[in-house]
Amino acid sequence: MQLSEIQKFYVAEHNKLVKSGRLSTRYPLKFNNNKTRAGVCKYSPVPCIELSRIFINSPLIKPEDVRNTVLHELAHAITGPYVRDPHGEEWKEAARSIGCDAQRCAPMFNTDSAYIIKCSGGCMVRRHRKPTKFTNRVFRCKAHGKTLEVYKRARDRKYYKLI
Repeated sequence: MQLSEIQKFYVAEHNKLVKSGRLSTRYPLKFNNNKTRAGVCKYSPVPCIELSRIFINSPLIKPEDVRNTVLHELAHAITGPYVRDPHGEEWKEAARSIGCDAQRCAPMFNTDSAYIIKCSGGCMVRRHRKPTKFTNRVFRCKAHGKTLEVYKRARDRKYYKLI
């Protein structure tokens, strides 16, 4: 999906919400280079909604995922900064009312991480910076109770366990 198509979709959806009175403040659409989050709704100092160019250009992402992320962030704009749980029932209701699937996380879009943390039970988290807290003590997976191991990507693009 091209940036111009995303901008047109965003403007149409944003204007609907402003005309209906659900949005009192205008939220311009901006783009960033975030590697770990698809989008973000910023309330201050200048309200805006940002989408990741890396997310948009990823071959793993479909146009429906981009549209859903735009609606997800607009739902945050509707509920505002003072909602108790940012992904709670109030937000889910607002998200579904504008056509979002009300899911908290976007699909995995960046598989080029420098580090991977995983347990032998199958849990895995990708990181771009070295996880420092794992160097001094042993951490266990909350789901399986197994020891977490850290792997680093080498120049040959394979992952090797850190000692």
